[in-house]
Amino acid sequence: MMIVYIYPAITTKGGVERILVEKMNHLAQDKEYEVVLLTYDQGAHEVSFPLDERVRRIDLNVRTFTQYRYRGLRKLFEGWKLNRLLSQRLKRTLQEIMPNVLVATTNGKLSLLCRLKGNTPLVVESHGGYDHLIDYSVMNWLHRWDIWCRYRALKQADAIVCLSESDACKWRANYSQVQVIPNVVHLNPTGRMSSLEQKRIIFVGRLAEQKGIPELIAMWRIVYLRHPDWQLHVYGDGEYKQMCQDVEGISVFPPIEDIFSKYLESSMLVLTSRWEPFGLVIPEAMSCGLPVVCFEGDGPCGIITDGRDGFIIRNRDTKAFADKVCQLIEDDMLRHRMGQMA
Repeated sequence: MMIVYIYPAITTKGGVERILVEKMNHLAQDKEYEVVLLTYDQGAHEVSFPLDERVRRIDLNVRTFTQYRYRGLRKLFEGWKLNRLLSQRLKRTLQEIMPNVLVATTNGKLSLLCRLKGNTPLVVESHGGYDHLIDYSVMNWLHRWDIWCRYRALKQADAIVCLSESDACKWRANYSQVQVIPNVVHLNPTGRMSSLEQKRIIFVGRLAEQKGIPELIAMWRIVYLRHPDWQLHVYGDGEYKQMCQDVEGISVFPPIEDIFSKYLESSMLVLTSRWEPFGLVIPEAMSCGLPVVCFEGDGPCGIITDGRDGFIIRNRDTKAFADKVCQLIEDDMLRHRMGQMA
């Protein structure tokens, strides 16, 4: 059986990319499956996570992102040309390799895939969550049209896979083919727990809008005023890197493979994501005995028990977030009890 994963490019060290690679690697170990990674923007870039050599790689080399070098009508024209080229190359490739199953994500070219898939079953994974895709408040008319086309195309998908039951409930209001499969997670391999005595807080994730970096900084400024002897260690990269580096008490480090060693050197995890359908770092940190403070979201609410092994902050209240972080700093017994529960 041939399973083809279709994704624009696996070039960044993000959670979606990591999960897709791990699933492909797992399936490739079974001789019953032939696994193919089909990209169209990868080019000569290396895959950002170790990919099993048994996974066959095909890149269509369309480079759809180049349309964003232009503006206005030129941008639309370039986008039309690139989509036409992608359609031609994708159609030819699918006819040549004849897959048994196609797997894509909600941020892919769903309209095109649904048109070209024929009788091949298509599984679409929701890694961004239903609310994220229909948030029109920050969309221009072109984005609104793109989202409408994606949702219309999803009617033709054979399965929509969500990461949490709460996200699935939102999808089921409009789609019947919804299933829930939580993300693969890595748990603490060391057998050790954090002492929770280090005056260090950890944040792990892309330094991007979705991760709520402005709120992270606003929260930390309140905490640092009360506890200047504590430090926030940030592991990630992105457009907000310099903004984080400019804040007193924050140290920024690049993503590392052995993140568990850093959890074990920390006393709590903070997560300020604006939407988080799962949150891989939450169970990772909890398995090292760290309490977690995060904003409310589909993923965190399905993992954390508020007040038992962490705190869930509602309404994106940075002051309330900072207060809970300070409570864990000031109350050693509470911090250790929550870490044990985690």
